[in-house]
Amino acid sequence: MPASRTPPTARSSSRQTNADPTASGWQGLPDFPPYRILKDAVKAVPALKYALGVVGVVAAVAIVRSFQIGYGVAFFGAVVMFILMVLMVVFAKLTQAAPRYFTAPALVLLWTFLLLTIGTACLLFTSVFFKKPVDLQAWINPPPPPVPEWVIRQLANGTEDFDKMFRDVFKRVSWDSLGQVLELNRELRARGSPLWSKAYDATTGKEDAEKLLSADEKKSYEYVNRAMLKICSQVADVLKSSRPRGASLDFSGTHFWSCDWSNVDLSGANIESMALDTMNLEGANLANISQFEGASFHQVAWWKAKKVSPKLLEFLEENTGVSYDKTLRYPPGGETVTPEQYAAALKELKHRSR
Repeated sequence: MPASRTPPTARSSSRQTNADPTASGWQGLPDFPPYRILKDAVKAVPALKYALGVVGVVAAVAIVRSFQIGYGVAFFGAVVMFILMVLMVVFAKLTQAAPRYFTAPALVLLWTFLLLTIGTACLLFTSVFFKKPVDLQAWINPPPPPVPEWVIRQLANGTEDFDKMFRDVFKRVSWDSLGQVLELNRELRARGSPLWSKAYDATTGKEDAEKLLSADEKKSYEYVNRAMLKICSQVADVLKSSRPRGASLDFSGTHFWSCDWSNVDLSGANIESMALDTMNLEGANLANISQFEGASFHQVAWWKAKKVSPKLLEFLEENTGVSYDKTLRYPPGGETVTPEQYAAALKELKHRSR
C-alpha cells in the first residue's frame, strides 16, 4: 500500500480543523450572506418577518443619505406618501363594495384628495421657485458651505485683486453668508484704522495717502478701501431683499461708507460701535433697534429714514457727531440741508415711527 504524501503534522492539523468548524473564525461568512440568514430565520420563526420591515427602513435612511437628500424633505415626502397610499387602499376597497352605499363617499374622497394633491403641488411649486407662501428655494439651491476662518483672514490681509478673490470665495453674497461677510468687514476695519489715521492731514481735513504713507502702506490702504466699498454694495443688495424668518442682524463693530443703503431693512439690528459715513439711508427701516451704543452716523441724513426706534432717534438727535449739521453736505445729492428742511423731515419721521 503506497505511503501517504501528506505529512503527519498536516493530517493532524486537518483533523483539528474538521473537528472545530469555528477554528477559521469568520472566514465562512461569505457562504452565508445576511439576507439568506434572515430568510432562514424567518422560516424558523415567522414572527421575524417584521425584521424585514426594519431593514427596509434602515435601507431607506441609507439611500436618503447616499443621495444627499435633506432628512426634512425625505421625512415630509414619506409621511405624505404613506397617507396617500393608505387612502388609495381605502378607495380601492370602497370601489369593490356595493355601489348604493359607497359610490357617493368614494367620489367625495376622490375629488377631495385630487384637489388636495393639486393644491399641494401648486403651493410647493410657488414656494420653491417664488418663495411664497414659504421660502423653500433651498431645496433646489442649497446654501454654500461656510467659509473657513483662515480664508476670511487671508482676504482681509491681501494686497492684490480683492474683487476676484471675493467672487471666488463667496460666489454670491446672501443671507446665509452675510455673517461671514460682516466678519470680513470687521477684519478690514481693524487693518485700515491705523492707515486712515496716519493718512489724515489735519491741515486740510482730508486723507492724503500719497504724502503721508509709505509705498507698502499705500498699497494696503488702497486694497482695504476697495474691499470696503465692494462689501458695502454687496451688503446693501442683501438688506434690500426679503429677510428670512428668524434671521438676526449683527452689525456691531462694522464700518461702511459712500454707498446707497436707501430702503434697506435694518430693523432689530445690533449696531453697537457701527460706523456709517456719507451713506444714503433714505427710506431705510431702523425700527426696533435697541443696541446702538457707540454707533456713529457721520454725514448721514438719518432723518430721511422710513422708521427709527424711539430710543435710537433720541440718541441721534442729542449726540454730536451723529446729529444734524447745517454745514455738511449729505448724500445722495451732496446738498446742504436747511434747519427748516431738517425740522420738517424730523417731524414726519417721528410721526411715521409711532
